[in-house]
Amino acid sequence: MKIPDYLPKASDAIDQAVEIINRLLDLKVAYWNRGNVYFEPLKFSGFGEIYGLDMTRWPSKKRRFHRDTYPGMRWNLGDFILWHGYKKADTVYWDTSIGKGRPSWNIQDPSMIFKHFNETLSIYCGGYDNLFRHHDYTRAILESLWPYPMARYWLHCQHLYVNGQKMSKSKGNIYYIDTLLEQGYEIQEIRFFLIYCHYRQQLNYSDENMRSVVEKLKKFRRLCAL
Repeated sequence: MKIPDYLPKASDAIDQAVEIINRLLDLKVAYWNRGNVYFEPLKFSGFGEIYGLDMTRWPSKKRRFHRDTYPGMRWNLGDFILWHGYKKADTVYWDTSIGKGRPSWNIQDPSMIFKHFNETLSIYCGGYDNLFRHHDYTRAILESLWPYPMARYWLHCQHLYVNGQKMSKSKGNIYYIDTLLEQGYEIQEIRFFLIYCHYRQQLNYSDENMRSVVEKLKKFRRLCAL
């Protein structure tokens, strides 16, 4: 696989995050509250369309959500945070034209995109959990500034599981490519396993499933060689 032209880091796009926030404030779709900056989804036409959110559920009373992430697959029906104002206990922050603080997770993707692109993206990908909040947030931020759609296609894939459990560091069940190579698998076989089912279907890695799929690839190769 080819290495992308850009491998951006959110920490390298602080200036872009600040510029975005300033422009959103000027457009009055974002506002200050107690040292933080929040985005008002109701001021963006089409908010929630990626997920298919029922906007009739939106509360009439003003609500703000201050954290970067929240547990579970649920919607936070209210204004989401763009900028965390500095607090004395903070160890990570930047001194910028809008004051000390740090960008929220919600604006980190838009700031990295904003740094390198000024056009509709061909494909925007992510895990299916990004359908809850995050990608509709990203779209609302960028399309408030861009005169064109953020992306032509949005692809949300299911997670990779290992022996029926979600792969995570806390569970100690992470498999790296190097591990599979050491077990004797080829790069092409690993790739074939990962694309063997539809991207929206949950994929479960196990020694048995891996061997079964690899055998199908080997059989296909033998048929092509006849």
